[in-house]
Amino acid sequence: MSSKSISSEELAEMLAEYRRDYETRLQSRPNIEVQQARQLIQQARGLIRRSGIGDALTVLLEEVKYWRAT
Repeated sequence: MSSKSISSEELAEMLAEYRRDYETRLQSRPNIEVQQARQLIQQARGLIRRSGIGDALTVLLEEVKYWRAT
């Protein structure tokens, strides 16, 4: 039985490569919570566009921007 000894530099490089591979695999997985959050934000943006709330707030802010804050 022969066993090859691994230097600390080789071990460090192997561990770094394993970490990079693991991180890549994690990033490539779909995150269900993130996808649901994105869908919710898209729905909210659509609602704001369709309802006219965004335009109304823009007009309102233009009307009150010079009011004194007392």
